Amino acid sequence: MKVECPKCGAGGRIDEARIPESGVSLRCSRCSERFFFRKEAVEAAATPADMTTPGEPAPKADQQICAGCGGNNGGVPFRTLAGMSVCYRCETFFRYRPFPSWIKVSFAALLVLIVSSLIWNARFIQAYREMGKAGELMARGDYVHSSALLSSAAGHVPEDSYLQVMAVYTEGLFFLSQDKNAQALKNLKYCENKLPASYHVDQLLLRAEMGTAFDSKDYDRLLACAKSLAAKNPDDPFIQASLSSAYACKFAQTGDEDLEKQAIACLRQARAKSKDDASFKDYEQRILHRLQSREVISSDEFKRRFPSGWNPRNTL
Repeated sequence: MKVECPKCGAGGRIDEARIPESGVSLRCSRCSERFFFRKEAVEAAATPADMTTPGEPAPKADQQICAGCGGNNGGVPFRTLAGMSVCYRCETFFRYRPFPSWIKVSFAALLVLIVSSLIWNARFIQAYREMGKAGELMARGDYVHSSALLSSAAGHVPEDSYLQVMAVYTEGLFFLSQDKNAQALKNLKYCENKLPASYHVDQLLLRAEMGTAFDSKDYDRLLACAKSLAAKNPDDPFIQASLSSAYACKFAQTGDEDLEKQAIACLRQARAKSKDDASFKDYEQRILHRLQSREVISSDEFKRRFPSGWNPRNTL
């Protein structure tokens, strides 16, 4: 039948009324398909009983007319789908309708985005794992492997300057633990003012400077750094003993008895705070040897000469 569609105004074949009893007007195939997917179609197909006039039977859809294509089943009712009668072909189409192309394309684009994101963020994930492992190793004093892991993490995320600073800092701790004071001083100066105060970079710098001063026999600088470090840590017996050691070095060099007395006084204070620590006693032996022999030797040389320990001629 060729008429004008009252819904969109287009001319052409107009489908038969899908639900004549419900008062749905005739419309073209395109408007009919749109109508079918709207909620109004279901409501129009079977008007609820509470919306009818009391005593009036509820209108029913013509079950011989397909709500999808408008086909007539010749007096035999069609199967119903969502309250509307549909032929087998329309029922199959509505039940197994393929996804629109735009959904497929969007899903493929989403997968590409997810994969790309995982690839891009893999370096951050790897850096995070290496940072965690490096922290555990640092807590155990394994500065070598900790520094290597932090350097690797910094390589994964070069835009994060903090990781690079941490790698240099940890390497500096390793150099300091190995008495490689010049290398430690270089690393720690790089970290100066770049890490929180809790990392004590300023005090580590003083220790590294003390080490380089001792290595170069610059005992004036050694004593100045030892005084600054001791002032920051008045209750640390080893740091107080390092001040005694600096006074002892200066006494060994000059023979000034006032320096000897200051070295002894600092050592007594440190011993009182050491609580009989065995490692402190080893340090104390080296200081006493320096005071009594007026010879300044390194800790390695002291251990080589006195593998079983050294007994001073008199104790403080």
